[in-house]
Amino acid sequence: MPRQALVREVHEELSIVLQAGDLEPVSFAEEAGEPSIVLLLYRSERWQGQVVAQEGQQWAWHERAAAARLDLAPMDSTLLAGLRF
Repeated sequence: MPRQALVREVHEELSIVLQAGDLEPVSFAEEAGEPSIVLLLYRSERWQGQVVAQEGQQWAWHERAAAARLDLAPMDSTLLAGLRF
């Protein structure tokens, strides 16, 4: 189910088409609390279309070192720190 939700959300927010079968699990981050939050990180090397932000958000491609200098939410920083590729 998470893969299908990601495919839908990425298409709605960024106008690109992913295939659930192309998504590879990479990592996760968890935050305790009520309710607890779990973020799942997937990667895909294939997609169709051009990225177009549909909800007014800013986006950019970053190399890992540049991304580490961004003001990220704590869970996003955890995911970034765990990347190994």
